[in-house]
Amino acid sequence: MSKVSIEQLCRLFEEIGKGNITSEALQRLIENASQNNLSRQFFEKVLKNARDAVGEIGYYNNNRAKALKDIVEALVEVKQLDWARQNALEITDPYLQVEALIAIAEVSKDEKDFESARQAVPKIRTPYLHSYLSAKALAIIGKASKKEEDIKLARDAVIKIPAIFRRTEVVEIIVETLVGVKDFRLARQVVTETINRETFLRGKALAIIAMATKKKEDFELAWETIIGNPVAMSRTEALAVIAEGLVKVGDFGLAQQAVTKVRRYYLRDRILAGIAKALVETGDFTLACQIADRIITSSIKVESLVNIARGLLGAKNTKLARQIAEEIDDSYLRSKILANIFEVSKERKDLELARQTANAITDLSSCARALASIAKVTKENNDIELAYQTAIKVREPHFRVKALADVIRAFG
Repeated sequence: MSKVSIEQLCRLFEEIGKGNITSEALQRLIENASQNNLSRQFFEKVLKNARDAVGEIGYYNNNRAKALKDIVEALVEVKQLDWARQNALEITDPYLQVEALIAIAEVSKDEKDFESARQAVPKIRTPYLHSYLSAKALAIIGKASKKEEDIKLARDAVIKIPAIFRRTEVVEIIVETLVGVKDFRLARQVVTETINRETFLRGKALAIIAMATKKKEDFELAWETIIGNPVAMSRTEALAVIAEGLVKVGDFGLAQQAVTKVRRYYLRDRILAGIAKALVETGDFTLACQIADRIITSSIKVESLVNIARGLLGAKNTKLARQIAEEIDDSYLRSKILANIFEVSKERKDLELARQTANAITDLSSCARALASIAKVTKENNDIELAYQTAIKVREPHFRVKALADVIRAFG
C-alpha cells in the first residue's frame, strides 16, 4: 500500500531504457501496481466505514474518543502513520490523545510526535482525576521516550496524586521505565519516596524491580514487605508478580508457597496463571500445562492456555499447540490461536479449522474480529472481504469500530 515517488519512477524508466528490465518483468510490475491500487482503495473504504461508525457513537463516557483511539492503534500497526496522526488529532479527550500520539511516536521515533504528546498533557482537566491522569500521561511519555527530563516530570507529578492506589499505578509505570534503563537505584528511591506506608502496594513495586534485577534477595524483600498484609485482593496482585519472578530465577518452591497464602480460589488462580506464564517463558511447557490445569476460574484458565499455546508456537511445537487449542472453550480466542498455528505450520487443515471455528461464532462483532485475525495471517482477499462484510453488519457502532479496526490490521 506504499506510494511510488517520482524519483522511484525515474529510476524505473532509466532501468527500462538500459534494457535491465524485460517486458515480462514490467508486466508483472504493472499487475502488482494494479493489485496494490485495488488494495489501497479497499483499505480506504474500510477506514471510511470505521470513521463513519465513530460518528454514530455518542459522547457519553468518552466512547467516541475511545473508538478513534482504536482506529489510530490499528493504523499504527499497519504503519499508516499519516492517517494515524490525522485521526489522533481528532480525539477530544486529552489523555486518550496522549496515549494515541505515544503509540505513533513509538513506531515513528519522530521527536515531533513525542512533542505533540507533551503538548496535549496541559489540556487534561478531568475533574477529580486531573493529577492522576496528568501524571500517568507524563509517565507513559517517559516510558516511550526514555528521556531523563520526561521521567523527572513524571516523578514530580506522581507525588501530587492524593489517592494512593492511583499513585501506585503511575509509580509502577515509572519503575518499569527506570528498570528498563537499568537505573535500579533510582527505581528503589521512587518507591521509597512515593509509597511509604501501604506495604502491599510497595511490595508490588519492589517485585517489578526484582523482575528486572533477577536477584533472589530483591524478591525476598518484596515478599517480606507484603506477606503480612491482610488485604487479600491487593496482596494477591503483588504475590502474582512475585511468584512469576521467583519461577524465572529458579525458586519454584517459594513461588508455590505464594499460592498457599491465598484462600479464595479466584485470587489463587491469578497467582497460578503468573506461575504458568513464567514457566512458558522458561520453556517448561509440560509443567506450565500442569499448573494451568489447577486453575478453576474459566476466564483465567483460558487466558493461561492461550499464553501457553503462543509460547509453543514460538518454539515451533504445533502438535502440542493444537492440543491446547482444543481445550480453549472461547471460540473467538480458539480461532485466533488456530490461525496462528496455520501461520507456523502452513497446513491447510489448520486454516480450515480456524475458518470453521470463526464462522460458527454467533456474535457478529466477535465473528468479524476472528475472521480479521485469520485474514491478517493469510493475506487473502477473500478472507479480508468476508471479515469486512461481517464487520459492517454489526449494529452497535462502538463494536463495529472495533471489528473494522481489526480488519484494518489485516492489511499489515
